[in-house]
Amino acid sequence: MSLRKYDREVAIVLAIVIIILMVAGSVAVAEYSEPSIHNVTYDELTDVVGIGPIKANRILSYLETNKEAVIDDLDDINGIGDILIERLEKEFR
Repeated sequence: MSLRKYDREVAIVLAIVIIILMVAGSVAVAEYSEPSIHNVTYDELTDVVGIGPIKANRILSYLETNKEAVIDDLDDINGIGDILIERLEKEFR
């Protein structure tokens, strides 16, 4: 086998390995990235039964000022109780 042919084969195998590693890394990030309530939009909130425009705005305002808040903390908001917390957990966890 000539050196040139060997180099070409090694380059192809190396390229395949790199592609596999890139794809595997992307899948791992996608599978293990936990959704965050902080990424929720107004439209997504208003799609949840029991959350209208006023509650959606309250939630978004609360999340803006409480960067470390988790879904369970939203019960600090007037009008948000256990039932809505459960619905939000179902939708956004």
